[in-house]
Amino acid sequence: MTTTHETPSHSDTSYREDILASFDHTAPVRTPADVLEVAARLVQTAHKRQWWLFLLDENGRVAPVVPQLEMPRRFGEREAEQVAALLSTLLQQGCTELAIVWEQPGIGDADELIGPSLLHAALTRLGRPPLAQVVVLSEFRVRLWEPPAPGADEGR
Repeated sequence: MTTTHETPSHSDTSYREDILASFDHTAPVRTPADVLEVAARLVQTAHKRQWWLFLLDENGRVAPVVPQLEMPRRFGEREAEQVAALLSTLLQQGCTELAIVWEQPGIGDADELIGPSLLHAALTRLGRPPLAQVVVLSEFRVRLWEPPAPGADEGR
């Protein structure tokens, strides 16, 4: 699922701080479509290579602080396992679900990214698959990343 927004480009951090300050943390986020909508509203377009973490409580409310973390330059299986272990620990501290937004400027197509697949697999092995992962690219392209269907790699 991809959505494109016709929002004027703002690259300064004060604009994002205003958006975060006005974000309604009490509105429930329960489905991947909800995550896509929130990501499109909060992140809008890719400016910096980073993750946004939506930590959700039992009522689907996003934690009042939406962490933004710079991504490592290389993101392979080892890094995915390390990040998954950290996120699993965060989830044990009171949040029940997690959604991850990949802000990726300079990428032409979200399908070029292997990171969401690696992180999904690592989190699933720990029994903590994310509610959703969203990829935000430049030019206000926001896409819901979906894991491959079971058995999709068979026969290759």
